[in-house]
Amino acid sequence: MKLKNIQIKIVVWAGICLLATAAVIIAFSAVSMKNEAQVNREIAYETARGSAVEVAARTAADIKAEIEVALDAARTLAQALSAIKEDSYQIKLGREEVNSILQILLDRNPQFVGTYTGWEPNAFDGRDDEFRNSPGHDATGRFVPYWNRDENDKVAVEPLLDYEKEGIGDYYLLPKKTGQECLLDPYVYPVQGKPTLITSLVVPITAGEAFYGIAGVDLQLSFLQALADNVKDLYGGAATIALISNNGTLAAMTGKPELAGKPMKDIEADFEKILADIGKGEKKVGMKGQMLEVYVPLKIGRTTTPWSVSIRIPAEQIAAQADEQLHRAYREMLWMVAISSASVLAGLCLLWLIARSITRPIKAAIAGLSSSADQINNAAGQVSAASQSLAEGASEQAASIEETSASLEEISSMSGQNSQNAGMADNFMKEAGKAVELANDSMAALTVSMQEISQASRETSKIIKTIDEIAFQTNLLALNAAVEAARAGEAGAGFAVVADEVRNLAMRAAEAARNTADLIEGTVKKTTAGSAHLDRSNKAFADVAGSTAKVSSLVGEIAVASQEQAKGIGQVNQAVNEMDKVVQQNAATAEESASAAEEMSSQAEQLHDIVGDLAELVGGTAREQGGRQAPASRAAGRTSAPAAEPKRLTHEGK
Repeated sequence: MKLKNIQIKIVVWAGICLLATAAVIIAFSAVSMKNEAQVNREIAYETARGSAVEVAARTAADIKAEIEVALDAARTLAQALSAIKEDSYQIKLGREEVNSILQILLDRNPQFVGTYTGWEPNAFDGRDDEFRNSPGHDATGRFVPYWNRDENDKVAVEPLLDYEKEGIGDYYLLPKKTGQECLLDPYVYPVQGKPTLITSLVVPITAGEAFYGIAGVDLQLSFLQALADNVKDLYGGAATIALISNNGTLAAMTGKPELAGKPMKDIEADFEKILADIGKGEKKVGMKGQMLEVYVPLKIGRTTTPWSVSIRIPAEQIAAQADEQLHRAYREMLWMVAISSASVLAGLCLLWLIARSITRPIKAAIAGLSSSADQINNAAGQVSAASQSLAEGASEQAASIEETSASLEEISSMSGQNSQNAGMADNFMKEAGKAVELANDSMAALTVSMQEISQASRETSKIIKTIDEIAFQTNLLALNAAVEAARAGEAGAGFAVVADEVRNLAMRAAEAARNTADLIEGTVKKTTAGSAHLDRSNKAFADVAGSTAKVSSLVGEIAVASQEQAKGIGQVNQAVNEMDKVVQQNAATAEESASAAEEMSSQAEQLHDIVGDLAELVGGTAREQGGRQAPASRAAGRTSAPAAEPKRLTHEGK
């Protein structure tokens, strides 16, 4: 479908641009979201690693703080007791005082499950035999008091057990062997007859190079379980924290207190690989299958058996946060698609309204152009018709001028004849005068003269009649000229004046001719009566002489009138020439007007076509606006015959 409607074009192309822009933005957002998801996943793993290390380090610090309190207490106790064996201090403490110190230490630290000291045989005061099986002593009498509290917070003193046995007696044997502070791996020890999972912090009592015994504090590992459970909210409870001793014994694990005291190798088959790193006190971070594992060393005081705090986070839980961000971004992208679609629709509606507001005045202008084109076409038809009418009028006017020219030629000829007749009349009057002068000399001559006069009078009557006819024709021609001048309008105004003057002269000539005819008629009568009235011949001759003078005067007037008439005819002829030029110019102008009207009509047709195309472009149907009307005058103007070329007048002898 061809898009010819400018309003639809604007909306369609703008909509395509909007859709393309929205598609590019959405595609870019999708690619960015995918890349961001990958980056977020990597960031999530890095964040998880950092977070796990941080939590493990923080947990290790908390555990270290708790354990080092006990270790500090054991160290202080060991230092105080070692002073007994150093001569420089000269401190004297008995077994009862030491027991009191142990009891006070236990009472002041409710987190301690036991405080104790154990001495080599007779190393304390050399009196072991005196204290056999007494409180805080076994059958050997060695000073091995173990102050402890049970789960009901009951404090009691018992002798240390199995301190000479490998394994269970490591709390005594290891410090003795190494001479170092020791943090023992979790082990089960009977506290007031109840097996209790504990760890021991033991410091050797030495003076110089001699080993005298140990001072120690026992901690129940239940507080470690509480610390491990503190991370139950980490990653939605999916993360687990574990406290692992130097030999791989599990001290505590999040949510699994029943596993405390068990070897990790029994819980995880391949734990032996990690145990070496724990023994070295090294930090380890890495993925194990689908699990992020972090091991942070836990070094207590000056002990040489570091523990490890382990945190394990499932990879799916780590990715869950990134996936949640991805899902959130996906939802945001869906919202963006919805908003973009709504924006595109709103933009299209707005563009439709804007395009309509743009095309509405254009349509109005098109309607105006169409109306103007029709008016121009009608005007062109009228101009063409007027030009043709003017050309036809010019042709008729040219014919009338030609007739007028011919009439003027006749008038000119008649004027010549009038002049000749006036000359002849003058001669006749001269002869009549001579006859009157000779009348007295001879009656015979008078009779002859009377006859001649009678004959001359008759001839004169003919001439006068001719003059009267000429005057009558001149008057008619002048009237015709005045009518033609009136038809010519302003161009014939001067000719009308001349024609009117000619008519006046013709009337005067006619009047003079009538007067002359009357005189001649009287002369004829008198001449006829002259034979009978010879007695009055003198008087008659006198009358004839007077009449002759009058006739001579009238003939002179006729001659003058003929001359003026000749001048008037010359002016009329000049006016006719001017009229001929005007008529020819009118004819040429009419031809040019007709040609211009045809050109105007053609351009009006082109304007109609352009208006129709423009109307179709801005939303109207084809030719609906511009081609609705086809004025009859347009067709008439195109099909009418060209105006006849006016006749060119030529005047010879002018």
